Amino acid sequence: MERRDLNRMFDALAPTAEQEQAVLDRLLRTERKGRPMRKLKKLTVLGIAAALMVISCAAAVVTGLDQRLLDYFGANQEQEPLMAPTAVRVEKSHTYENGWTVDIRQAMSDRYSMAVLIDVTAPEGTKLNGEGAYLKVQPSRKDGGYGYGCYDLMDETLPEDQASYLFILNYDDSRSDLIGSVWELTPESIYMEENGTEHEVALSGWTCAVSLSEQDPGILYEVGQPVSLGGHEATLDQLYLSPISFAFRLRHILSQLWDGELGLVSEDWEGQIVLHMDSGETVEMERLPLMGGLTNPDPEDPDAAYGHYQFRPERIIDPAEITAVTICGQNYELK
Repeated sequence: MERRDLNRMFDALAPTAEQEQAVLDRLLRTERKGRPMRKLKKLTVLGIAAALMVISCAAAVVTGLDQRLLDYFGANQEQEPLMAPTAVRVEKSHTYENGWTVDIRQAMSDRYSMAVLIDVTAPEGTKLNGEGAYLKVQPSRKDGGYGYGCYDLMDETLPEDQASYLFILNYDDSRSDLIGSVWELTPESIYMEENGTEHEVALSGWTCAVSLSEQDPGILYEVGQPVSLGGHEATLDQLYLSPISFAFRLRHILSQLWDGELGLVSEDWEGQIVLHMDSGETVEMERLPLMGGLTNPDPEDPDAAYGHYQFRPERIIDPAEITAVTICGQNYELK
């Protein structure tokens, strides 16, 4: 049995967080009723220890993030606990009539972004892991604004007929976020090159519901302070820090911003966002923002207008270690 098959077997057997808590509740119910732990029979104590060991062993195999997710975000094993609480097993698979199989494995998320690990297996004899293959996945949500796409993880350890992709979605809505949300993902097609010719293979008839974690790995700060961008004033409404993203929200946006005088194009942000750690280290953002722009969900209410800008730090961060943020030369202490 290969390692991947073994992990799948443990995934199927592993208790959920609710089941683990229920086991512990039942085991310790006598103590909670007021009976001191030292009065429990030795056999009972050993039973509790054994049960905890079983749960711990299962958790060691099946909990946490898939290594491919860690590699994509550049995280090491010590940083895994920063995002591991948001990892949810999906493990839903579908084989199409044309012989293609799509396996949606695992998802992780923060307030404004999510990543879903997807494996694809081609029919026997079809080479899939070459350059140029692209999986197209359509999310089914009508609320909010979002950008999305699939990235080939280029896993050279896979057989030629298999490939791994990461579906990334970045989200913006002034009324909601991704925490605990459900998204329906529909694999639509895969673009690939075969015998020197590019063609598209249709994948239709299957939609997978992905329920994201209720855990928020980040910290949301209510700021409410003025910020000057390109010489125009606005209100820095919120800041959000997670291990994999940084976002800020503007309010009270003046007409000059709407008219494009600020010129918030991607190049303008390079070096403009700096995170300050309590150790004295600083972390900048990747050059291109994940998403950003000005919007008004209710044109009849000017106060509903806001700006949302989201970035990815150059490396994984612990939000609790960030003490201040610099935005376009202006410093904001985080308390």
